[in-house]
Amino acid sequence: MLLFSRRFLPFFITQFGGAFTDNLYKNALLVYLTLRLSDSKTLSFYTNLSMALFIFPMFLFSAWSGLLADRFEKRFLIVRIKWLEVFIMAVGIVAFVFDLIPLMVAVLCLLGLQSTFFGPVKYGILPERLREEELMLGNGLVEAGTFLAILGGTLAGASLVARESLYPLLYTAMVAAVTIGLISAYLIPAAQGSTDRSALPPFHPWQQTKSLLTYTIRQKTIYQCILAISWFWLLGGALLTQIPQYAKEVLNSGPEVTTYLLVLFSVGIGIGSLLSNFLARGRIEAGLVPVGAFILAAGMAGVITISANPALSELHTFRTFLHDPRFLHTTLSFFAIAFGGGIYAVPLYAIIQHRAESGHKSQMIAANNILNALFLVLVSVLSIIILSVFGWSLQALIALLLGVHLAISLYIFTVVPEFIMRCLVILIVACCYRLRVRGRDNIPRSGAAIIACNHISYMDALILMVAIRRPLRFIMYYKIFLIPVLRYIFKSARAIPIAGRNEDAALFRQSFEDVHTALAGGDIVAIFPEGELTRDGEIGVYRRGIEKMLERDPVPVIPVAIDNLWGSLFSHAGGLMKGGPRKWFARIDVLIGAPLPPETDAETLKEKTLHLLKKTKNNQ
Repeated sequence: MLLFSRRFLPFFITQFGGAFTDNLYKNALLVYLTLRLSDSKTLSFYTNLSMALFIFPMFLFSAWSGLLADRFEKRFLIVRIKWLEVFIMAVGIVAFVFDLIPLMVAVLCLLGLQSTFFGPVKYGILPERLREEELMLGNGLVEAGTFLAILGGTLAGASLVARESLYPLLYTAMVAAVTIGLISAYLIPAAQGSTDRSALPPFHPWQQTKSLLTYTIRQKTIYQCILAISWFWLLGGALLTQIPQYAKEVLNSGPEVTTYLLVLFSVGIGIGSLLSNFLARGRIEAGLVPVGAFILAAGMAGVITISANPALSELHTFRTFLHDPRFLHTTLSFFAIAFGGGIYAVPLYAIIQHRAESGHKSQMIAANNILNALFLVLVSVLSIIILSVFGWSLQALIALLLGVHLAISLYIFTVVPEFIMRCLVILIVACCYRLRVRGRDNIPRSGAAIIACNHISYMDALILMVAIRRPLRFIMYYKIFLIPVLRYIFKSARAIPIAGRNEDAALFRQSFEDVHTALAGGDIVAIFPEGELTRDGEIGVYRRGIEKMLERDPVPVIPVAIDNLWGSLFSHAGGLMKGGPRKWFARIDVLIGAPLPPETDAETLKEKTLHLLKKTKNNQ
């Protein structure tokens, strides 16, 4: 299992300890300020100053930290960042012992600085140490671990500082957390990379931040993913901040219920993050993003519809809240928000890590941190204006956020149709068939190639889109390309329509030019060499057009066979699209052969495809 592997577990413990330490100290400080400062203005000043100083380093140092993470070996940086954390915690303990509030606040700023440097390394190391099919699971584990660490640090910090007699336990927890984190950092396997100190980039914060954001905006898909993640952090920040007030004003409940909702939120994030890998079956699945967004929106709608009961004179404890008729509604709504958020965020992180150019992966995470910080500041200002200035209720604020969430989701899914397209494809295929894919490792992880597949039904292209992890550029007959609903999917997948030479000579020539452009750009082009659906369930003649493509662009060609689809509603068996559903939820085999050299002719390619089918039938 990945979690317990030598190449992942030490890193996981390191990042878990860092998140725990940050939140342990931060929440201990906030509660300490609340207990020691009687003047509300002074308390408000220090509280807001603490949060501002924690976030400020992200604006100033994120771009530079991203450059460091891309330039140096990641373990080298992690060890030194953990030593910085040890120093910061030592100063923090001294500040608590001698009741030095300004120093406590300064320590929180230093923790923000340390987190700023660790963030790009944390997500930048994953694509280096994990295989592509492990990225979803790795990110899911990191997200789940991070939120559980946040929960643990929050609860421990708040409870241990509540009584002075527990301060030694607080200091012990600080020391233990940083010590375990430091030891685990040294256990992370080292990788090849530059550790030459002369490679240290110059520090020009404003210019580097501007340059990084400009570069990020040009990476369209990555930029949209970052915006989507930042929006999630805005929603999460707004809801987590308002949970205590929501519990008191709407649920008529005390601190125990607040704690329950915080635990529920963290557990939901963790379960959603881990489940995203199971649903994606090891692939980086953009189609999960709309699913997560929908579940999150449903949870927010549920929170809005929970009605207050002002008739209650005493605040609920958790025990009494269990008997409140709103308990189940509240639990499901808050869990849905967190659960949907986990499913929503994990694929986005994986897409950024996978699609960012080599040498820029950590910088993309740094750009993400900058925008995350900006959105967190924005939600703080927005909440103050709406709740304090306009006097809106909490539910009105959440309703506003829900409306904006739906609008932003619609915008992102329109600008990057791949999210919705992937979701539709998965739903369509899942509602019709059960796929079994063999030979998936024969698909190259990068670089151009041509996939040649037999053509049994109208569903073939959708099945291949689900079965093969890399995006495919399909060559398809233009009349199929123009089918309603499917047209949206094929257009989003950048399919290449083709017509016969005698039907449309211009489109015929343009199709070959589009194929050349796609292969030159390192894409995988998928073609059905028969040129039409089989009429009898047997593989027809493979046309020589694929030979012309390979002659112009000598790339590997991969034979693929789809089996057990003949007889379905979408095949010519019994008449195409006639009668009721046939072979519904049937087991469909997708067989991927080893790559063949570019000089392979059409007849040889057909023989290899037949061999795949024969081999499968013999193994059944």
